Amino acid sequence: MALLLAGCLGLSTPATTPAPPEPSSAATPREPLRYVAMGDSYAIGYGLSRQVDRWPNQLVRALRPDTAIQLVDNLAGKSDGTYEVIEEQLPLLEELLPDLVSLQVGVNDVVRVSKLTDDEYRANLETILDGVEGSPTTARAGILDLVSPDRVFLVTTPDYTLAPEQPYDRPDDQATIARFNDILREVAAARGVAVVDIAPISDLVPRDPTLLADDGWHPSAKQYAGWVELMAPNVRQLALGG
Repeated sequence: MALLLAGCLGLSTPATTPAPPEPSSAATPREPLRYVAMGDSYAIGYGLSRQVDRWPNQLVRALRPDTAIQLVDNLAGKSDGTYEVIEEQLPLLEELLPDLVSLQVGVNDVVRVSKLTDDEYRANLETILDGVEGSPTTARAGILDLVSPDRVFLVTTPDYTLAPEQPYDRPDDQATIARFNDILREVAAARGVAVVDIAPISDLVPRDPTLLADDGWHPSAKQYAGWVELMAPNVRQLALGG
């Protein structure tokens, strides 16, 4: 009927050449960001029976499907402090070609017999982020040499003294943890790096024993899930905005 009307009105009929295909409305999928976690026993999830319950693993799952992140490695070590991050974890980071990096470190710098001073902790954090210049044998690339500040986030150290099972009996540790967390925020702020404070969850330990693993000290999968709820909005913004 449409062609008949066109003929009657003296209009030319359209050519028979097929119309070009409509452009696809689907966005080109982005490659997953290569995520590397660094730090201590909290980042490695010590005390858990399953690796999938560690907070970096839970974080990746929580960000799906709208934020594509692949956990390519977790370099954290059970007893690692800032010195071990510098000497053992940083050399491995560059090889992993990271797009996103997290760091949670500090508790072992507190609990050791020769615990760090505030100035030593600050200096080590600065080295972890900024690297060390020197000869080919002494130079060390920092996190910010490899990843931009808007693709890095630091995580505060929980106050382990709130747990009922105490492997250490040093009343000043609580104050030291608080000072170290303040230093962490200051160092991060000076470099435009995000900090996630997990205290709103970790401070609930005295009221909820299920937030602790079987050892009565390290976080349980449930506590890590609470941390992830605090982290996810910040990390999603970093991942999508980078």
